[in-house]
Order: sequence, then C-alpha cells, then structure tokens
Amino acid sequence: MTTGLLTSSINKAKLLKKKLSKPTEPNITKYKNFNKLYNTTKQQLKIWYYDEVFNSNKHNITQIWIELRKLIGKQNDKNLS
Repeated sequence: MTTGLLTSSINKAKLLKKKLSKPTEPNITKYKNFNKLYNTTKQQLKIWYYDEVFNSNKHNITQIWIELRKLIGKQNDKNLS
C-alpha cells in the first residue's frame, strides 16, 4: 500500500465517522464521492502492481505461478499430501 493510499484510507475513515455522526446531505455526498474515488484508485493501483509483477517475471514461469497462487490464495499442492 502506498503512502498516498494509506493517507486516503485515513481520510476515508474520518469522512465515514463524520457521515455516521452527523448524517447531513453534504457529509453523505462527500463520503460517497471520496469513497468512489478511493476505490477506483485502489483498483488501478492493484492492476498496475500485478502488471509490473508479471511483466518483470515474464521469462520466469515459476515466479509467475507463485504470484498467481498468492493472488488466488491457494497454497502449494505439494504440501497437501
């Protein structure tokens, strides 16, 4: 997680707290707009990260499979027997 995304996460939490404590229309709108921007940015960073990982390992199939297993949350099959 980048420092900018971490800062945005803290800001999002503050806006949520403000939205829940004082649910006025401007507070709700600010939170919804910021949340949409935050989620879009987070998704773009995730795509960028995996693009970098796979492009840097495009000639190393073993490392690509390691990254794919981490991505889907699967453990190594050899350890299951």
